[in-house]
Amino acid sequence: MAMKLGEVLFKKNLITSQQLREALDKQRVTGERLGSVLIKMGFINEKDLLIALSEQSGIPYVNLKEIAIDATVVNKLPAKFAWHYTIMPIKFECNQLTIATLDPLWPLNDVKLLLGCEINQLLALKSDIIGAIKKYYGVGAETVDKIIAKTPQQTVESCKAKQEIEDIQRINEDASVINLVNQIVLDAKQKNATDIHI
Repeated sequence: MAMKLGEVLFKKNLITSQQLREALDKQRVTGERLGSVLIKMGFINEKDLLIALSEQSGIPYVNLKEIAIDATVVNKLPAKFAWHYTIMPIKFECNQLTIATLDPLWPLNDVKLLLGCEINQLLALKSDIIGAIKKYYGVGAETVDKIIAKTPQQTVESCKAKQEIEDIQRINEDASVINLVNQIVLDAKQKNATDIHI
């Protein structure tokens, strides 16, 4: 039977028994995952958690800063999907895609259904995954998610005629496109990007 995360961290002398008790007490109140609680309380850092999760799950971890990823591999996974799930494709061989995730319990079936291939999972730091997504996909993927998050759900309760509905939809679509383009250009300028990929 696999050890619990707290036991792994304690065994590796990354936390004390008192720190574990305090974190478990807070976890019962907040409902957050223990790893997140321990980081927020300042008891461990992101790398400590990654090492412990790797030992607990048996899934190796990788340093994304030390590897170069081929563009053909990056193109296997849509940018928006990579950003939404915080995953990064690393290698594709024999109909198997190797991806970096921050969570051993990440739902691999989602990628399997999308791509129709086998998935091999490695763990990586969240900050490294986000950095790799921005490096290989550009600012577009992040920007689209920002736009979607900021856009309120609007409904039209009544209209006098079908034409009015179509006019409203056309106006909303035009405004959304303008908003998206403006946001992408703004993000690119702020990040000194030389290319924009969507």
